[in-house]
Amino acid sequence: ISSLMLCCTSAYVGPPERWAERIDLVRREGTQALVETMTPRWFSAATLDAAPPFVRQLTQGMADTPDEGYAGCSAAIGGMDLRDQIHAITAPTLVICGAEDPSTPLAMSVEICERIAHSELVLLPDAAHLATVEQYWFRVAMDGQQVERLYRGEGNDEFDDAIADEACVEN
Repeated sequence: ISSLMLCCTSAYVGPPERWAERIDLVRREGTQALVETMTPRWFSAATLDAAPPFVRQLTQGMADTPDEGYAGCSAAIGGMDLRDQIHAITAPTLVICGAEDPSTPLAMSVEICERIAHSELVLLPDAAHLATVEQYWFRVAMDGQQVERLYRGEGNDEFDDAIADEACVEN
C-alpha cells in the first residue's frame, strides 16, 4: 500500500452492546427502522435543509440494505478494536473527518492520527458522517491522481486552496 485514505472512521466504535442493540432492532424491524435516527447522523443540517431529494435517495439505500447484511457488518464493527494495531500502518495516511460527525467525531480521527506516523487530518466543514458525499469539492480535488501527487510531495494548488481555511493538522 503506497498511501491510505480513511474517511469518517475510527479504530474503535464501541461499545459492542450498542451494536448488539442495533442488530436486534434491524432483525426485528428491518433496516428501515434506522433511517429516522441515522439521517441526522449521516448529514449535516446544511445538507438536510438544502438537498432533501439527495438525502432521500441515500437514505433509501439504507432502507433497502438487506437486514442480515447490515446485521453482519454491525457485528464486525461492534467487535472491532484496532487501536493497538494501527501504529503498524506505515503508508502516508489522510484521515478525513466531518466537522459535524456524531458517529465518528473529531476525537476519533485525532486518535487515529496520533497512532499512525505520516498521517494528516482534514476536517471538512458542514459535513457529518457522509462527509465526502456532502462535500463535492473535496471529492473532485482528491481524485486518485491528486492523492498520488499529494503523497509524492508535488502539492496540489486546487486542493490547497480549497482547504486553506479549514482545520488541518499534520502528524
